[in-house]
Amino acid sequence: MTDRYKTALKASRKHLWHTDVLNVFAEHLQTTTRNIYQFLENQGIDHLVIGSGKQDYYHRDDVCVPFRTHPLFSYVCPMPGPYHLIHFSLPYTSPHLMYYAPDDFWHLTPKPQGHPLWEMFQGYICTDITSRFSQLEKQASIETSTSKVASKKRLVFLGPETDVPDHYEHNPEDVENYFSWLRSQKSTYEITCLMRATQSALYGHEALQRAFLQETSLSHRTPTERDLYYLYQIESQSIASEFAYPPIIAIDEHCATLHYDHYSHDPSHMATHKGVNLLVDAGSTCFGYSSDISRTTLKPYASSLQTISGKYIAKNAHNTFAEMLTQLKTLQHEIIQLIKPDLPFSHLHEYSLKGVYRILKDAELIKTPHSLSEADTITCARTFYPHGIGHMLGLQVHDVYAEDPYQDTKPASTSSIDPSKTSEQTVKKLRPKLRPYSVFTIEPGIYFIESLIDKLKTTHKHIALNDALITEMTPLGGMRVEDNIFINKDKAVNLTTLAQNKPKKLSQP
Repeated sequence: MTDRYKTALKASRKHLWHTDVLNVFAEHLQTTTRNIYQFLENQGIDHLVIGSGKQDYYHRDDVCVPFRTHPLFSYVCPMPGPYHLIHFSLPYTSPHLMYYAPDDFWHLTPKPQGHPLWEMFQGYICTDITSRFSQLEKQASIETSTSKVASKKRLVFLGPETDVPDHYEHNPEDVENYFSWLRSQKSTYEITCLMRATQSALYGHEALQRAFLQETSLSHRTPTERDLYYLYQIESQSIASEFAYPPIIAIDEHCATLHYDHYSHDPSHMATHKGVNLLVDAGSTCFGYSSDISRTTLKPYASSLQTISGKYIAKNAHNTFAEMLTQLKTLQHEIIQLIKPDLPFSHLHEYSLKGVYRILKDAELIKTPHSLSEADTITCARTFYPHGIGHMLGLQVHDVYAEDPYQDTKPASTSSIDPSKTSEQTVKKLRPKLRPYSVFTIEPGIYFIESLIDKLKTTHKHIALNDALITEMTPLGGMRVEDNIFINKDKAVNLTTLAQNKPKKLSQP
């Protein structure tokens, strides 16, 4: 470990920033920096600059759109804020960090001096947006003139900024693909952040489950979806701008809207229609890394139970739904047990689709008439399960992936990570095969989406449907179970279960 990193680690002990995270970040930065310099050399890139992003505003307004740091910048420097620049160049040196900190009495910009990360970079302060590139080029000795020497150099910029000087290639596809491939293999630091984010989210999930089942909230009344949203923020210790995606908190029929984020609020209505089924799909973040967890909670049967739309649920429908939820959890566990390196992700989705079909058939929601083949009937399951089995997870909740575009440009080897010591359209977005050290979600679900069911009823497959039972269960909306999964050299590790069972060991990935 270089003297610069050792100095930063020593300084970190004076901070609550979390020495456990900083220790593993130092290793992450060294490995990532080696990978980047190897890539620059192989591809003939002399200078690489990554931007943290720009601050946007609402149309014809001076109110800022909530800022989210560019994932590539967070990957190498988890210091928040817009207009920062980080620079890599050959020969190997510590990265240059141009930190934008305007003299502004309207908004607070944290000063980087004294921050433990600051010591890991060759840092400079910039107070003027328009001069940040010229300042960086001066400090980092980037030749940008029209001389023959300078004109032969390849300068690349990655980021969403639009004020990039013309002498930079802006977001070239080959470089972006390489970073997507690099980011899909998680380091110990990244797993540590994902574990922290998972634990924070679990605090929120557990609080919402208790509040829903006990029919009480902070205001001592039956909680509405909006009450539960506020409670989730408190228990996960998150503010709205920190969520990687708006939490999905849905009761009854609303569970059938896959990305429901309306948060209805009518206390007087909830006093009589208290709800039966709660689906929560929500995560948290740690230094930009996002967890993504879904839980479904069904209240015990009582003849007085009413959905939020005022419908009573028959005991048979309630019991059938409860049994299906139990089977769905079992199915998810089976899928996780199948996971291993190089397994095609499509295999997991196909297994989940057949599993959902079996659950629907056991519940007698669909049947196989003589006039339909079993293959035809299995396709009916897509109506009740219209999304993919999961997605990559990391600095973006639907994180990137790419195939290795440069077979001779392998990143530096990653040390072994053991977290136990520490619709078809969706499937196409996922890598063809599971890669060691990647993180993704496994999230089978079953939903009663009236528009999709009505569409199926117009086809010859409608005879496979048990219309009466489907009608009885539609007010319950649907169910989903989702966990965050890490794959090591030979098997999968459920980070969600690990965070729930071993919270005191989160700092030891």
